[in-house]
Amino acid sequence: MEVIVAPRDFVRIVLRVPQTIRLESEESVRMTADYAAGGAREAVPRATGTLQRSIVVQQRGMTATVAARSPYAIAVERGRGPGRMPPAGSLLGWMAARGIPGGAEYLIRRAIFRRGTKPQPFMRVAYDRAKQVFLNDLRSRMIGLWR
Repeated sequence: MEVIVAPRDFVRIVLRVPQTIRLESEESVRMTADYAAGGAREAVPRATGTLQRSIVVQQRGMTATVAARSPYAIAVERGRGPGRMPPAGSLLGWMAARGIPGGAEYLIRRAIFRRGTKPQPFMRVAYDRAKQVFLNDLRSRMIGLWR
């Protein structure tokens, strides 16, 4: 296959490329961040839905942040090692969603103090999936610019 580009067309394309690359890259970042947030919302353990609703996307130019704003997001993502007891009252919503009476809160907090909790990664899973989606999307967008 042969492509002939007239000099006038070449100059027009070259002058447009930096802005087009930036815009396409920003769109790829936005699409990937939305994909990652959706993946995190799907993967998050769900009791009350608070953690799922706390996942937000913020984008500024070529940078996007997907964050879980819930105060216990890190404890769910990474787990909680033994030796620290959750604050009083912090488990009540979770317990209510599971039908556990509020009077058992101290016992559950003490069990967490003794044994900790296992990690339930949802952000890492979403990031790992989104990373490949981003690379594929950006690659196809850049190839599309030259067709």
